[in-house]
Amino acid sequence: MKQIILFLLAIVLLSSCSNYGKKVNKSNIEVYYKEGISEEQAQQTADLIYDLDTNPETKDNKKSFQLNNDGDTINCKMVVNEDKLEDVPVSSFEIIGSLISDKVFKGKPVNLVLSNNRFKPVKTVTFKKMENAGLEDGYGEKVVSGNVEVFVKDGKSKEDGAVLAAFLNREMSPDDVISFQFIKNNESVNVVRMVTTPEKLADISKATVKLMVDKISDELLSGAPVIFEFTDTQFNTLKTFNFYSEVAPAE
Repeated sequence: MKQIILFLLAIVLLSSCSNYGKKVNKSNIEVYYKEGISEEQAQQTADLIYDLDTNPETKDNKKSFQLNNDGDTINCKMVVNEDKLEDVPVSSFEIIGSLISDKVFKGKPVNLVLSNNRFKPVKTVTFKKMENAGLEDGYGEKVVSGNVEVFVKDGKSKEDGAVLAAFLNREMSPDDVISFQFIKNNESVNVVRMVTTPEKLADISKATVKLMVDKISDELLSGAPVIFEFTDTQFNTLKTFNFYSEVAPAE
């Protein structure tokens, strides 16, 4: 999905208009939002799309979206280049809708409305729930408990993920969906990764992380060491807490 998500948006500029709604930005990503959509939801959408847009040739080009609340469904309008539209499979847009649904709107259906540069619909991709939307990117298999989703791979099973997800959901009781990844590294040490933003990371103390790591180790892993990493939405590491390496080996 990384290779094909947003390249078709690259050369289309939104026409000037004052009726698109309020607007938030994440660098080159602009998201307009109408009544029924909060500023926080619009900003979360902008942040998510920015992280998904990994094509280096078009990364810095402006891309425009609009969120509308249509009762039980969210419509996410996406300005597209109609000449390139047929080059992208429908499943790619379904993945985007599923990710926005999971990570921003707590599972509420999100239709992708592909639009021209005046947000006039060209084609609507109806919401399709995709339980393992991250598999194409190598995130792993996904398990969910409440508002916690855990992707498992590299030596960890879905059963391991389910136990961790239930624990984290119980401990954190998050109001919004939080994504984790659970793996074993090359040294067979348990690694828990948590998606966040640099802004939120600045407010997280080492003591808080240590408390969570100790609980995971003691309650789930029989005292085995745990490395905790904060990452972006594609599980690229932002900061690592390796308390295990700080402990001197016994003589």
